[in-house]
Amino acid sequence: MKVILSHQNIDFDGIASMIAAKKLYPDAILAISDKLDRSVTPYMAIYRDLFQFSSYQDVHWDTVTTLILVDVASISRTGIPTDELIDDVPIKIYDHHPPFTYQTNHQIEEVGATVTLLIEHLINKNLSLTKDEVNLFGLGLYSDTGNFTFHSTTSRDFEAAAFLMKNGLDIEIVNRFVTPVLTEGEQQLFNTLFKSQTTHYLDGLHIIIASYEQDRFQNGLSSLTEKLLDTSSAADGIIVIVKMGKHVHIVCRASSSRINFQNFIKNLGGGGHTQAASAMLKNATLEESVATVRKQLATIIEKAVLAEDIMSSPVKTIREDEKISDAKEAMIRFGHTGFPVLNEDSQLVGIISRRDVDKAMHHRYGHAPIKGYMTRDIITLPHTATMEEIQRDMMTHNIGRIPIMGDDKVVGIVSRSNIISHLQKNNLKDSKSDLIEKLKGTLDSEQYQLLSLIGKEADRFGVKAYLVGGFVRDLFLERPNEDVDVVIEGDGIGFAQTLAATYGGEVNPHETFGTATWTTENHLKIDIVTCRTEYYEESAALPTVKASNIHEDLTRRDFTINAMALSISEHSFGELLDDYQGLKDLKAKKIRILHPMSFVEDPTRIFRAVRFATRFGYNLDKETARLAKEAATPLGQLSQTRLLHELFLIHEEAADLTPYKMLEDLNVWNTLFGHQPRKSSWKHVENLLTKPNVDVFEVILALCLPLSSWETLITSFITTAKSKSYVEGLKSFRALQLDSTNRLNDWHELLHGIKDDVLEFISLDPLYPHQATLQLYLKKRRELTPLLTGHDLIELGLKPGPSFRELLLSLESKQIEESLLTKNEAVEWVLKEVNKIEASH
Repeated sequence: MKVILSHQNIDFDGIASMIAAKKLYPDAILAISDKLDRSVTPYMAIYRDLFQFSSYQDVHWDTVTTLILVDVASISRTGIPTDELIDDVPIKIYDHHPPFTYQTNHQIEEVGATVTLLIEHLINKNLSLTKDEVNLFGLGLYSDTGNFTFHSTTSRDFEAAAFLMKNGLDIEIVNRFVTPVLTEGEQQLFNTLFKSQTTHYLDGLHIIIASYEQDRFQNGLSSLTEKLLDTSSAADGIIVIVKMGKHVHIVCRASSSRINFQNFIKNLGGGGHTQAASAMLKNATLEESVATVRKQLATIIEKAVLAEDIMSSPVKTIREDEKISDAKEAMIRFGHTGFPVLNEDSQLVGIISRRDVDKAMHHRYGHAPIKGYMTRDIITLPHTATMEEIQRDMMTHNIGRIPIMGDDKVVGIVSRSNIISHLQKNNLKDSKSDLIEKLKGTLDSEQYQLLSLIGKEADRFGVKAYLVGGFVRDLFLERPNEDVDVVIEGDGIGFAQTLAATYGGEVNPHETFGTATWTTENHLKIDIVTCRTEYYEESAALPTVKASNIHEDLTRRDFTINAMALSISEHSFGELLDDYQGLKDLKAKKIRILHPMSFVEDPTRIFRAVRFATRFGYNLDKETARLAKEAATPLGQLSQTRLLHELFLIHEEAADLTPYKMLEDLNVWNTLFGHQPRKSSWKHVENLLTKPNVDVFEVILALCLPLSSWETLITSFITTAKSKSYVEGLKSFRALQLDSTNRLNDWHELLHGIKDDVLEFISLDPLYPHQATLQLYLKKRRELTPLLTGHDLIELGLKPGPSFRELLLSLESKQIEESLLTKNEAVEWVLKEVNKIEASH
């Protein structure tokens, strides 16, 4: 006999998972404890008869052949009489509480609700559901994900909900039972617990402990705990301890990701999630339980994130005696919305925001000094402030940036962007060990040890060290990339010199770019690069570069997939910095720019977008493609040298028409030629790409050739003697009168001076009317081995002169038309020709 079970004080997820499991195991019975969570009691009072539940007392446990546990992984938490079971009874588990595993008999995965796992099985088996089953599954899903707001919620939960919605989920029923009104007794207990609250401040977090003792057991403590947390807006976590009768019940809830109840609650014999857990201490006193909780309170707090961990540094500042117009220009140039203001002694005296600047400019005070419009009431924090403190100050004072102080100097600044970036990075914690393994697998042991050493020295030197850009991207794609640059948030050249002074080797600095190449004693070379930002004085111009911090260094990158950084500093080795969600775009196979002005600032990024899309088989993000199409004007401002270079790089990646057609979709050819390429041009290019070593110049020529202005258009792309000769040969050919009625020897007489590659180019043009004849001629010309040379003519007694060339050309023509096949025939023909010439004289 198979039995489906869940935990005591069963909630909606437990009941829903039991019913879903019954769909998968129709021959099993449903055994339910008489202890129900307060939230499900009203539901069961109405709907219990729809499902065939058995009480524990009605089950003959000694006849059970298989136990199927749902929403629980420990048989002890089910409350069944385990001593009545046969030895080693097989157990199959479906659960979503850690630790996670997927084995033959266990599916314990990280989803928001256990019913999600079972819904996935129902979908795969294409099993039909009744309306009541759909609604119950919805109750389990919505309640255990907190209406999809809990941290444990995953995309799989949303997909399960979508499936239920398609099958008629009644949201009104969900609303009715998921958020029930408190009973009079529950309200009294809530009020008592609220009054008993004590706040404990630990490492920047506020933890509330509420306790109470009563004689009788009362259900619904989990719901009351959640309500207490919601009511206490300043609390980051809450632990409710209530003695009911002989036993003490402990329920924990948290809103901060820095709180993890798992080890804490495990030590108390309970279980649950990182931010929602519970335990029961049997035959314990309230005083002992509270003391135990307080003693272990520090174990639930993860290390604080400090201002110095997330701040941007160095900080761009502005002097109080500079003009408002200077502040506006700097804000536009660097994309900032405000600057700290310093006096002549470099002391912080104010903050100037974009709003302040705009107001002053509106009233035509651009010439006025900044000190007249800056905000002097400055909110600052020390570099040891926690992220929670920073967030509270931002909300309390409604400000978007806070200067961070150290030794009475501005050492950094934390903006909303820094907070968001950290929260995004926090979601990638689990990938840290994977990234370290990827690094070890990508680099040889000597390179990996060198990076580890550099990371340790970075901490000692007081700088932060990262791997950035293409190397990080290719690390995720498992593609080789030998371009390993170390980017330093600080003085890159100074750091490189410190490395050489400590470990030997030589440093070759490049002051202009803030970079240095360190060659170790083992002859390993590694570039040390200073973090920098850049701005464009005008569209399509080369950028102006200045030293900056890692966040601004990433901001100057072209695409999100190239804007990731991997820390190699010892204290954070392997942590990914992904301000622009490049990893998400990598997984979605998407090329996306970082900001709307990207193509305007640097139109060559249009070509790079196509190049990366071609290389990886990716698509352009919809908005990125739209902005590329609208960048026609700055694209036209690029020099032909830069254009040709970018097209050459695309050509190196191209295996077919794909990248060139992408450029057409982005209006690039229309911008360059004033006309979209014709269908025949695309066929011409397609034909060209079938031959080896085709040049990008030939592709451009094929695209503009059908246009009447082709000579003018192609002139700007002629940058080498080879391309100039190519066009001259093409023009010479087009001036000739050739058709299929001409004999091949006539073709040779006219075409012998035009190079093979030009003739092949023409022969692949679908618009050329005599393709077959030209291809035949070209084939014979390439296979031609001259029967006689100039040396042979001299041996025949002829004197060198202009007649040699004429004789040899005529001889080649006759070979091509196959009227002369052997050397003897050629000699005989030459002698006859010489005699004719002599006779005519």
